Amino acid sequence: MFHKPPLHPVCMALLLALSGNEALADKPGAVQPPIHFKADHSLSRLKEGITELEGKVEISQGNSLIQADKAILRSVKGKVEQIELLGQPAHWQMKPDKGTEIQAQALTIRYHVRSDRIELEGQAEITQGKSHAQGEYFQLNRKTGELLGGEADGNKGRVELTLPPPEPDNNTTNKSKPDAPR
Repeated sequence: MFHKPPLHPVCMALLLALSGNEALADKPGAVQPPIHFKADHSLSRLKEGITELEGKVEISQGNSLIQADKAILRSVKGKVEQIELLGQPAHWQMKPDKGTEIQAQALTIRYHVRSDRIELEGQAEITQGKSHAQGEYFQLNRKTGELLGGEADGNKGRVELTLPPPEPDNNTTNKSKPDAPR
């Protein structure tokens, strides 16, 4: 009899980590969309706590989509500790219910579950609307909301940020007033 490896909690952790849906993770009984994953190959080494998906890896849930060449999931005592996505580059996109789509890519995307940190390393780019960041390394601390850019293994790297000018407020734009009747 064939038994599927326990990937559901692993995929859920990855998608919650990247999509920012931590509220779903904390609400018992919350209805969540199904998780779909595809890969050319999978290998689970349950004693070691490692599951690998390889070849055109796609993981999706609701409005989140992750594409990578390889995904490595590391668990300790049945709990996911780290998720690593590798690609040329690996891609992640999410369309929030409210707001603008977020896209990120890097050669390596790592999610550290305990510390709630996401790392993008190697040709990293993050885009949301007209805002764009690129560099060799970014680290997002989801607990504090801090985004660190340019430091990987103590090496300094350059970061390029593009922020659009603020939209003009419709109430404060100079509108020509019609001449008063004479």
